[in-house]
Amino acid sequence: LFRILSKNNGVLNILDTLDNDRFVYVRSMIIEGILSTDMTKHFKLCSELKTAEFKIADKSARKLLVSLIVHLCDLSNLLYEYDHYYKWCLRITQEFDDQYKAEEKLDATKYGEPTVFLKYTNIEGFYKSQIGFLNIIIIPMMTSFHEVLKFDKVVIDNMNKNKETLESKL
Repeated sequence: LFRILSKNNGVLNILDTLDNDRFVYVRSMIIEGILSTDMTKHFKLCSELKTAEFKIADKSARKLLVSLIVHLCDLSNLLYEYDHYYKWCLRITQEFDDQYKAEEKLDATKYGEPTVFLKYTNIEGFYKSQIGFLNIIIIPMMTSFHEVLKFDKVVIDNMNKNKETLESKL
């Protein structure tokens, strides 16, 4: 990523104008943002969101905000209008199912059992897993995020409509 951003072609080279201190800071923000997509950090991030005071002068608050925004973007397919969400979700589900099948081929005594939540079994299971993901992960996060940032309610409306649509398919 940093090699791409550092290419000297005038278009992508956003890092060239930074002095060393700013480069180190921007690099750490980018890395922190990418690491925030790890779902093992989800509940910690949501907890920090509820208690954080976002002051622009506070570097740790800025870093948290970047982490939260990147994490939210990583999970954002559930916030699109249903048709768009559904297309993305099928792609992600296929990727997860491929991962499960690849893990199945590995030696379980050496690598452990495949991650079960990645396994796609049927369309009803798909709908139920999406509803569960919305209830446990997305809705609480988006509710907190909306309370803090007061963004356009269309995102919340899409999320709720998607849940209703999924529930109607069961």
